[in-house]
Amino acid sequence: PLAAALTGLAKLGVETVAAAGNDATTTPFVPAALVDQVAGLHSVGALNPDGRTVALFSNGGAWVREHAVGAAVVSTVPTTLAGSAGPSVVSEDASQPVHRERATIDPDDHGSGFALWSGTSFAAPHVAGDLAARLLRG
Repeated sequence: PLAAALTGLAKLGVETVAAAGNDATTTPFVPAALVDQVAGLHSVGALNPDGRTVALFSNGGAWVREHAVGAAVVSTVPTTLAGSAGPSVVSEDASQPVHRERATIDPDDHGSGFALWSGTSFAAPHVAGDLAARLLRG
């Protein structure tokens, strides 16, 4: 049914971009693995920030046809998102008159509104953006 729906979209001129998955496997991941059955489907794996090497977590195989940077991507995140982790080191610094507490970074405090993420779902928007730019150029 999913392949039929995507094929219907393709017949209307809609291109679909699908992330390949983050299990470090060659096992087909749907819908990206339907690339041979559906025209206009783009299956996307993740590259490391160097833009050359495939990220270790990225699924792969002949069904993954495109890659884009998807590891260590800075993205926005709700400022209310916070996990249970905390700084691994916290200490008092009496030499500081105002901010006396020093600490390591809390890895899941996203109060700044930005976070560092990795995944093929962060690579797919790069491909979608490139596709949109090509479509605009005609």
